[in-house]
Formats: sequence, structure tokens, C-alpha cells
Amino acid sequence: MKRPLVPVALSYGGGLLLAEFSRPSLLWLFISSFSILALALASPQRRFFLLWPLLILVGWTNLVSRTAVVSPRDLRVVMSTNGAVVKVRGKLLETPSQRVFERDEQELWRSLAQVEITALRRGTNWEPVVGRVMTSTTGQLPPAFFSGQPVEIEGILTPPAMPIAEGLFDYRAYLAREGIYFQLKADSTNAWRFGSHAKTTQPLADRFRAWAKAALARGQPVEDESLRLEWALTLGWKPALTENVAEPFIRAATYHIFAVDGLRMAIIFGILFALFRVLGLSRAGCGLGLIPVIWFYTALTGWPASAIRATVMLTIVILGWALKRPNDLVNSLFAAALVILTWEPRQLFKAGFQLSFFVVLCIILTVPTLHAFGRRLLKADPLLPDELRPRWQKIL
Repeated sequence: MKRPLVPVALSYGGGLLLAEFSRPSLLWLFISSFSILALALASPQRRFFLLWPLLILVGWTNLVSRTAVVSPRDLRVVMSTNGAVVKVRGKLLETPSQRVFERDEQELWRSLAQVEITALRRGTNWEPVVGRVMTSTTGQLPPAFFSGQPVEIEGILTPPAMPIAEGLFDYRAYLAREGIYFQLKADSTNAWRFGSHAKTTQPLADRFRAWAKAALARGQPVEDESLRLEWALTLGWKPALTENVAEPFIRAATYHIFAVDGLRMAIIFGILFALFRVLGLSRAGCGLGLIPVIWFYTALTGWPASAIRATVMLTIVILGWALKRPNDLVNSLFAAALVILTWEPRQLFKAGFQLSFFVVLCIILTVPTLHAFGRRLLKADPLLPDELRPRWQKIL
């Protein structure tokens, strides 16, 4: 089979689509999956034909297991949909991101973060719970609140808001794709407290971002809009993208340049690849040097989803090249999709994932055809002297 991972990824993706429309019990899915697996192991002659339903069931089971309520302490069971004033205890899953809005020529800051909560207090007693919440806090949280920090937060816990009109952005559905079904709104940063065993050392990504911002600002007289845009382009720093700043980029369909995406990863890869080849490193040496560096850069930027997708794709392509395996970009692309969807199956339904893979697939499929057309268009008669070639052909 020339591209063996294409049907494998498509079958697995078919299982994810089934899980979107039908979610039977996990017990039934596990029994069906292990039954087909046992039958395939016991019957080698039927193994090839049983592989495809097995892959569909694996994808189906994976997605259902991420969304099903499996614990009686699940936040969806404990909390009602009406919301309540609560105090939660848990751990920050990410360093809070800052958003700035301009109202009446004043900057209003808001801090957003995901928290894995372990306990909830609605009255006087704490009760154990399991779940994630998205916190929204008015103001800028201190730098001491970073990823992995145990925290206690007081606020109003409610399901995310529904769109005010049909066809508008559905924030509740967006968060559900992240495995988040409740939002905690805090009036101010005073509602935040450190939990027990608070940490004092920031993660490497946060320390790098602070150093990089200071390095890029060195020699600049003030922190102006151009410097903030530079931080946004190089480090993915979101506070620079206020409504007034972002609107022209949105209208020009160039807002994606602020994401740490495949283009940026490809530029870094190209620079390092050229450097390693100039130094005379072998294929294996280039691969061993490139893969850790691009993953290190992804970690330093805070593990954004777009950078992870691009890094997985680059890793698979680099591994194939370093191991001198036959080069097929379509097969590598579907291999990357399979790895990402196995790790996080809900990515399939996100616009970023769909754009990343389908745009790259279109490029892979159309560029060779365009190159072949260009070669035919500019192909010269080998028996015709160069000075007799048509002028338009020489210009092209």
C-alpha cells in the first residue's frame, strides 16, 4: 500500500464522527472493541478486514470516553444549570492570559485561565468534585499565578452563555470542545488566593516569555503599539490585540499571522536546517538536533494548539527524512492527524485543526500540478537556439 496511513486515519476519523452523533454506553463500546480485537488476533486470515471496524470503534470509544460522565462527583452532576456563588479549590492548567478592551478611551483588563478543580464549597463545607472550569476575572492577575499553581477562587459558577442570536459565535459549544462546561466569574483579583503548597518558581515558558519581551524592548524608549505587535508576532502575546488593533487584520483576513502556526515553525525549521547542513551534520544528526529544538520552542510559546499541530507534522516529516524512508507528504500529513486525534479527539471538530490539515492537503495536491504545468509552459525546444526562443518565454 503506497499510503498506508491514509485509510487508517480516515477510518479512525469516521469513528470520531460517529461519536458526534451517537454516544452509547462506554461499556458497550469497550466490549465491542475488545471482541473484534480478540477475533482479529485469533483469526489471521480475517485480520485485515477486521482492522477497519476496529479502528472505527477505537475512535468512537476514545471520543465518548472524553465526554461521558463517569464519576458521581463530576461537576455536571454536582452543579445545576442555574449557577451559584461558590468557592473552588484546584490547580491552574495554564498561566492566565490577559485580554485588554478599550471602552471610552480607557483600557479594561480581563484575565482568563483554565482551572482543574478538586473541591467546591457552596456553604460551609468543602465537597470533592471533578471537572474543569474557565475563569474570567476583572483586572490583571499577579505573575505569581502561573501554570501548576494551586489556587482558591471565589465567584459565580454558571454554564457559559449561549449566543444571543442564531449564527453568532457559540461560546458554550466552543468550551465544550475543550471539555469545559462551566465558567467561573470573579469580580476582581482579590477573589483569588494561593492554595496549600504554593509554588514559587515559574514554568520555563513563562520565564522565557518575560526574558524575550525584555530583550525585544531593549533600546525602545516606550512600550508603544509597534512593540506590542512585535511581541504578538514573535511570542503570541495576546494583550496587544485589542479590538481597535485587531479589526484591520480581521478585515484583511490576515489575523492568523499572530498565531504560532506552521509558517512560523517552518521558518525556524528552515533556519536551523540550513545551519546544521552548513555545519556538515548527517541526516540522522540533523534530525536528532532539529526535533528537540522545535519542540523546545513550542514549549516556550506555551503549547498553543496551532504550534503543536505544526510541530507534530514537522516531526514526522523530519523523522522520515532522517531515517531515509520514502518521502510522501500526504502519508506524513495523515500520520500527524492520527497522532493528534488519538491524543485529543475533539480537535477534529475545531476550525483550527480543519484549516491546518485541509489547507496543507490542498497545497500538497495542487502545487505539483502547477509546477508540472509551469515546466510544460516554459519548456524550450532543445534543437532551437536560445536567441530564437519567443520573448515571452524568456521573460517568464
